[in-house]
Amino acid sequence: MSSTGASLSRGLQYRNEQYDEAAPGRPDIVGSVGGTTHLIVEGKFWAELTDAQPLDYLRWLEPGGLLLFVAPGRRKDLLWGELKRRCQDAGLPLCGDQRTQRLNYCKIGDSHYLAVASWTDLLTDIRDALDAEDESHLKGDLDQLLDLCRLEDEDAFLPLTPLDLARPTPLRFLQFMALVDKVNEHGLEIGRLKPTNLGSTRSPARYGRYVSTGRLQLWLGVDLHRWHAHGLIPLWLEVAVEPGEVFRDLDAELPPRVLYDGYAGRPVIGLPLALHVEETEVIQNVLEQIADILERLHDCRPTVEMSQSADAEPEEAGPPPSEGANGAQP
Repeated sequence: MSSTGASLSRGLQYRNEQYDEAAPGRPDIVGSVGGTTHLIVEGKFWAELTDAQPLDYLRWLEPGGLLLFVAPGRRKDLLWGELKRRCQDAGLPLCGDQRTQRLNYCKIGDSHYLAVASWTDLLTDIRDALDAEDESHLKGDLDQLLDLCRLEDEDAFLPLTPLDLARPTPLRFLQFMALVDKVNEHGLEIGRLKPTNLGSTRSPARYGRYVSTGRLQLWLGVDLHRWHAHGLIPLWLEVAVEPGEVFRDLDAELPPRVLYDGYAGRPVIGLPLALHVEETEVIQNVLEQIADILERLHDCRPTVEMSQSADAEPEEAGPPPSEGANGAQP
């Protein structure tokens, strides 16, 4: 890490998940000398940054100290951009932004340093050091960690590109289906959606689930027929409502982003997925689109009566959503 410019003592003592009542956060690894912190190492896979990262962690450091994030190789540049944005939003100057094959780093303000490395590169360096120190008996554990990191890279939800929507891989299909459940789970957590005892729906050309706002019954899902016929939009939302003219602008888009081919003519609205951002931002953006749709429908009449507990019985839901204009009713 000497290439970053940080001043790290050789006598660092390391503690994991250090907690300090006077300081926010719980860093994964802290390297200190005499009670002063000179190095913080924070491991990440695909979880989002916490509110304390990186700003509060930088405040832990002595002058010349280094805050190092370790992430999957495919996330390294994306995470680096988010870390720099948070520093800039806080008014911290960034000096000497460097991006090498193995490390991204810069100086923050007058005295602190920030860097991102990949798990694979870091563990490979440790493995080489074990060879040099004749500690080969530890290499088996390290090889298992390297295999785990490679699996994390292979299965990760990488930022979407237009190609992912035009020519998706089998992994992307699975991720889009999982996205339906994650949107529902996060919507419940933040109170935008309400619990319902209606579950998921599956057919060869779709995967989705019924969700509720307490007043309106919704179906959120991946619909291959509509995806193919009406633009690069895998996710669609069907609403049990009489919409009137509230979707006139979406109907005027080319191709139209609202269709009226749901069950009993219900409106089905396409939810474009955000490109070039992490999965958490994709989920948040979908929920914001759903909130906008619900706001439009505020004064419209539901076509399904929801119970006061927001748990519609299955027979109240009607048949599962239709396959769209090009498919048969299940």
